[in-house]
Amino acid sequence: MALCFAASLINPQTQDPGLFVRVNQEKRAFLFDCGNIEKLGKKNIQYVSLVFISHTHIDHFIGFDLVLRYNIGLNKTLKIFGPPQIAEQVQHKILSYNWNLLTPDNANFLVYEIHEHEIKEYSLYSAEFYRKLHLREVIERKDSAIYHEKKFSVFSACLDHKTPSLAYSLREKDVWRVDKEKLDNFPHPPGAWLKELKEAVIESSQEDTLFLEIEEKEYSLTDLKNELLLKLTGQKICYVTDTIYNGKTASAILDLALDSDLFFCECHFADEDLEKATDTFHLTTSQAGELGRKAKAKKLIGFHYSSKYTYQQQSMMKQELRMAFSKKN
Repeated sequence: MALCFAASLINPQTQDPGLFVRVNQEKRAFLFDCGNIEKLGKKNIQYVSLVFISHTHIDHFIGFDLVLRYNIGLNKTLKIFGPPQIAEQVQHKILSYNWNLLTPDNANFLVYEIHEHEIKEYSLYSAEFYRKLHLREVIERKDSAIYHEKKFSVFSACLDHKTPSLAYSLREKDVWRVDKEKLDNFPHPPGAWLKELKEAVIESSQEDTLFLEIEEKEYSLTDLKNELLLKLTGQKICYVTDTIYNGKTASAILDLALDSDLFFCECHFADEDLEKATDTFHLTTSQAGELGRKAKAKKLIGFHYSSKYTYQQQSMMKQELRMAFSKKN
């Protein structure tokens, strides 16, 4: 596994939900939900470049003020993703403060509203004191993907919490490494062509038709890949919170979470409180465990337990989660 990311819950399981994902070997991080994030500290919050909001109930969004506080003075662009109306809500949050001392070198924001069939990209600029919300682009959605970079992609599914609640999947792209033992037996010495080879393999979907020249000799991309490279499968992290369990939401979650290495899933209520979970559009422990099992997740991490449960009851809920996850099909 390539392991580009290190993911962990921000708070204990009965406190505000939120996932912090650090990019290994980079001063960069992502946030999935923004409840109370004080535990992260200033430096970690300043590493954040991407914020993914499931919905804007207060326990998922109140921490945006700290994101704002620790990043507003930096010369950076912060990208924020969320459900419909997130752009106006971000702007309202920002405009609730006085920014008379801003300069054009302060932080700018790109906000992406995730709709069923399109993504609306908005911008807010420090040079305008964030007073204007610009609609930059409307992007047609062809699948569940919402964001791409060279090393990873992010996907999303819309769930139901009596309001749209977005689930997310962070998928690291496969990495190719050079097999040093095989390279020692290759008739050409290492050189810039190795970098070209790895980049071509990552970027191309037509390897059979592409060739690479090494010291005036031509090789097919496919042959070089098979002879010299080792594939490290990219990591997949899924984050699901605040949704009712029904056929539609379960299907959406399973499509998003299939074969996850880490599956963070809310389990707000114990099995005995199924009716309460249904009424409030949350998951129970067994529902979360079943989703993890059916998604073939390698590891399931439950979170967002209701604070009404005692420590002993929480232990029972964790056991319910484990039993449902490990149950034989």
